[in-house]
Amino acid sequence: MADLNQFIRSKDRLKEILYCINAKEDDDEKKDSYIAMLEMSIKKLDHKIEEFNTKQLKSYD
Repeated sequence: MADLNQFIRSKDRLKEILYCINAKEDDDEKKDSYIAMLEMSIKKLDHKIEEFNTKQLKSYD
């Protein structure tokens, strides 16, 4: 369960960072690459969370 909580905390933190970067008004190439990297990381964490939940459900069967 600790692993799942760690994934969720990491995802929440990345979402906070993404929100802060999006709130800034200046547009540049670096900002866009950071946003893309954060969004990709959040998607990976979503996948890991889903994978972890699936493993836990199978272990209860």
